[in-house]
Amino acid sequence: MRLTKIVFMKPYVMDVWALLAGVCLTFAFAPWQIAFCAIIAPAVLLLTWMSASAKRSTWRGLLFGLGFFGSSVSWVYISIHTFGETPVTLAIFITALFLLILSLYTALQGYLFNRFFPRGRYKTYLLGFPALWVIIEALRGWLFSGFPWLFIGYSQLATPLKGFAPIFGIYGVSFIVVFTAASCVLLLKHMIDKPYRLVLGVLLIWGMGAILNTITWTTISEDKLSVALVQGNIAQSLKWDPEQFEQTLKTYQDLTAKQWDKDLIVWPEAAIPMPYRYVKDYLEQLEANAKQHNSTVVLGLPFVADQNGQTTAYNGVLAVGNGQGRYYKERLVPFGEYLPLEHWLRGLINFFDLPMSDFKAGPKLQAPMHAGSLILAPYICYEIIYPDLVLGDFPLANVLITINDDTWFGRSIAGAQHLAMAQMRAIETGRYLLFVSNDGPTAIVDPHGNIIAKAPRYQRTVLTGEIASVTGATPLMWWGNKAIILILLLLLLSSVRRKRLQR
Repeated sequence: MRLTKIVFMKPYVMDVWALLAGVCLTFAFAPWQIAFCAIIAPAVLLLTWMSASAKRSTWRGLLFGLGFFGSSVSWVYISIHTFGETPVTLAIFITALFLLILSLYTALQGYLFNRFFPRGRYKTYLLGFPALWVIIEALRGWLFSGFPWLFIGYSQLATPLKGFAPIFGIYGVSFIVVFTAASCVLLLKHMIDKPYRLVLGVLLIWGMGAILNTITWTTISEDKLSVALVQGNIAQSLKWDPEQFEQTLKTYQDLTAKQWDKDLIVWPEAAIPMPYRYVKDYLEQLEANAKQHNSTVVLGLPFVADQNGQTTAYNGVLAVGNGQGRYYKERLVPFGEYLPLEHWLRGLINFFDLPMSDFKAGPKLQAPMHAGSLILAPYICYEIIYPDLVLGDFPLANVLITINDDTWFGRSIAGAQHLAMAQMRAIETGRYLLFVSNDGPTAIVDPHGNIIAKAPRYQRTVLTGEIASVTGATPLMWWGNKAIILILLLLLLSSVRRKRLQR
C-alpha cells in the first residue's frame, strides 16, 4: 500500500493524472453529460497542485488544458482541413496552436494558485480554488473576443445545481461545481475538523438546488404558439456553389409550404447564401405568403450595405410576414467570419478565404425583432454562449432564437455541446428557446432547459411544436453576471491577503 502511494506521488505520475483529469472533464459535457466527471476532474487537478511548486503547477495546468481542450474542441480541425482545404500538416499545426492557447488559461490558473494562495488552509481550497477557476473561465470568455466554450457549469443540466442558474447564472453554477470538488478533496485528505459539517453543507447546497429547480421565476402565457423549425440539411460543399443556389431556395420553399398554419417558422443560419439585395423578389414573395397565412418567417442570410464608398457585409437574421425586423450578428467567429490581421493573412491559404469570412460586427444596440405580438431575441451561431450578450436582451424579449450552421464541424460533438450551452441560456432567462441548425441539432427547449422536441440529425426535416410567450425577470436579470464576478474577485483578494498575512 505504501509503495503504491509512493508511486502515485511521483512527479511524472502526477503529471499524467493532470492530463487524464482534463480528458475526464470532457465526458461531463454533451453528448455524454456524465455530470460527476465535473467533480472528479477538478478534484484530481487540485490534488496534483497541493504539493507542487508554482512551476510544476503551471505545467500540470497546461497538461490538464491540453487533455481537456484536446478531447473536447479538436473538431476545429474539420473546418480547417475539410472545408478550409488546408493541407493536413498545416491543419494539424493550426489546431494544435489553438489548443495550446486555450491550455495557457489553465496553466495560468495553476501558477496563480500556487504562487499567491496560502497552502494548508481549508478556506483557500474551498473558496479560493473555485473562485479562481471561475475567474479564469470568465477571462477565457472575454479576452481577445473570447471563447466561452464549455464552462464547467454547463455539465449540470441534468442535476439539481441547474436550479441556481436563474439566480447566479453559469458562473455561479460553475463555482458550486468546483466548490463540491474541493470539498471532496478536503474530506479525502482529512484537512478539516468536524467533517460532517462540510458534508452537511454540500448536501444542503445540492438540496437547495433541487428545490430551486421547481420554481418558475417568469410568467408563462397560457396561450400556445405553433412553431416549425426547418432543418434544410444542405451539404456545406453545395451550399456556396452558385449552381446549387436555385435548388437551395426551392428546398426551403418546399419544406415551408406545408407549414403555413404555424405561427412562427424559423430557417437556419445563412439558409439563403446570398445577400438580401440579390434575393429581394424571392423574399417579397415569401413575405406575401406569410402575411396571407398570418405567419412569420425568421431566416438567416447575409446583408450588404454601401457606406462611404465601401461595401460592408453583415451576417444577419430577417423576419418577414406577420413580423418585422432584422438583426446583424455582433460576435463574429475569428477566421470563420472575419480575419484578424487581414492585410497579412488574406490569400495565404484557403482557410483564410472561407465563404462569409469578411463580415463586420453589427451594432450593440439594435431594434427589437417582432413575430406578431412576440418580441424575439435572435442570435446567430455561437453568440448564444456569451452570457452577458444574451442577458442584455432581457427582460424585454419573450423568446430566444438561435440559428446555426454547425455543418462546418462535420459529424463531431460540437453540435451537441452547442445545444447544451444554449439550454443554459433558456434556464437563466426563463424563456423558451428555438435552436435551429442546418443539419442539426434542431430543438425546442422549455424555460427550465429541458428539450421538449428534437429533430433527428443529418436529415432534411421540419420540427414542429408549441411554445408560449414569457414575460418577467429571473433574479439574475436584476444583478447580472458582473455582480457574480465581483463577488468572486473579492473572494480571491481575501485569499491573497491571507497569503500575505501568513508570510
